[in-house]
Amino acid sequence: MPESQTMTPLPFRLDEQTLVRSAWLNASRYDMRIFWFAVFISVAGTGVILFRNSQWTVQEILISTAGPLVVIAALTFGLRLIMFPIHARRNFRQQKALSEDMALSWTEKEFKYASGKSHTEMLFADLYGYRASPELILLYRSNLLFHAVPVSAFGGPALHDAFIRKLDEAGVRHR
Repeated sequence: MPESQTMTPLPFRLDEQTLVRSAWLNASRYDMRIFWFAVFISVAGTGVILFRNSQWTVQEILISTAGPLVVIAALTFGLRLIMFPIHARRNFRQQKALSEDMALSWTEKEFKYASGKSHTEMLFADLYGYRASPELILLYRSNLLFHAVPVSAFGGPALHDAFIRKLDEAGVRHR
């Protein structure tokens, strides 16, 4: 595609459920950090207990190690299951622009994201990163701000793959 040529904008609309899925996809960036934090807490806690009382059986040691892992996993899953939908739906209702028609287009070096009267034109290389799932692509402007694009907006795998390839060629980091 010549540099000056912009492709036809791909129209789409976001809904509450898409924002909930966006929140889940965004939070999945932290899954390994949470896992390793839980492992650290479990091992450190067990080490402290063993240091203070070396009379524990193997079964008690396993329970003391697995306990924090289970608690942290349950809390993480509970927060995502309960709080993410609440916050995403509230965000959708508060920001009217999220319910307006949106469009995505791109040239050789930049992408354009339009939402109602708001327009973002940004070089691919200036993106902080992107995250993709079979349903969504999140385009990060910073660590906290992102644009959500449903994969269905691409109309098929050809345009979707071309867009992902464009992100990769520009050196945009997959988060």
